[in-house]
Amino acid sequence: IFVLILFLAALYIYHALAWRTIATKLKHKKPWLAWIPFAGTAMRLQLGGFHWAWIFLLLVPFLGWLALFVLVIISHWRIYNKRKYPGWFSLANIIPKLGTLLYFIIIGFVAWKDKKKRK
Repeated sequence: IFVLILFLAALYIYHALAWRTIATKLKHKKPWLAWIPFAGTAMRLQLGGFHWAWIFLLLVPFLGWLALFVLVIISHWRIYNKRKYPGWFSLANIIPKLGTLLYFIIIGFVAWKDKKKRK
């Protein structure tokens, strides 16, 4: 159980650091919001061009959760495009089981590897 808790804490830290870095690079006013669970999702919605208040869809069971999931996918698509990565990377979350691993790899690249401009 201790190893599992340690592993989950490491994933949380990695996820928050990656999204804080992405928000900083996209010049978000409050990149530290990545460390707060629901506020981090609201920040990602803002980075993708949506209003932060869409986070309240979490209060509507099933349909609200599905709608928020779709908004987050679209938001990630736009964020990846802004960072000069293919937007379709955001579809990794749809893939069962493997999608979560791909998501963590993708946000690492988007956060810490800058794409060079083509000449």
